[in-house]
Amino acid sequence: METVISQGLKTTDGLAVDWVARNMYWTDTGRNTIEVAHLDGTSRKVLVNNSLDEPRAIAVFPSKG
Repeated sequence: METVISQGLKTTDGLAVDWVARNMYWTDTGRNTIEVAHLDGTSRKVLVNNSLDEPRAIAVFPSKG
């Protein structure tokens, strides 16, 4: 196990991995955000940060892009 992101998180809940594009997506209920980063923790970006109320789960479908 390796920690790739440890800062700027409040209450992470959902996690999904896109093994094709090598990205990970997660929800943070404490910050009401959905974020993405490469599997090595680089290129972190907030995808959604408005109109969310405690997002809990996330799913990706890598074969569909």
